[in-house]
Amino acid sequence: MKQILGQNLDKAFKVLNIEAKKLVETQENKYQVWELNEQSFDELIMCEEWEESFGWWRSGRSIYEGSAEKIFNVNGKQMLGYINEVTYMDYFDKDYSSYTDWLSEVMCLSTEKNVAIFAESLAEDNGMSLSEFISTFEK
Repeated sequence: MKQILGQNLDKAFKVLNIEAKKLVETQENKYQVWELNEQSFDELIMCEEWEESFGWWRSGRSIYEGSAEKIFNVNGKQMLGYINEVTYMDYFDKDYSSYTDWLSEVMCLSTEKNVAIFAESLAEDNGMSLSEFISTFEK
């Protein structure tokens, strides 16, 4: 089974007749985590009929995966996160309201692609599934 992160995917899976189960939908950003079997994931990747109204999704890993070394306070919980060349000491003792708040402030990233690939990698580094990670650290 494969989990993906995106937004507004309900219509896409229905129209394209792709079997998927929504595991999480966040309140604030309406991020969704969906679970698909390998065949459905392959169908999604190969889809040539994607419409703008279908929303977006991404799947991938960040170059930082496996190097999470610092604990950050995110959404009231401890999250193992990455340090990069622009991460300053004052970021360490700060509370972040959500994963996307942390990603924007500490890693200076905010695009949908980065939100998704860093979530997958951080989930792995925190010993969680993608759905567990988003449920825990995103609002």
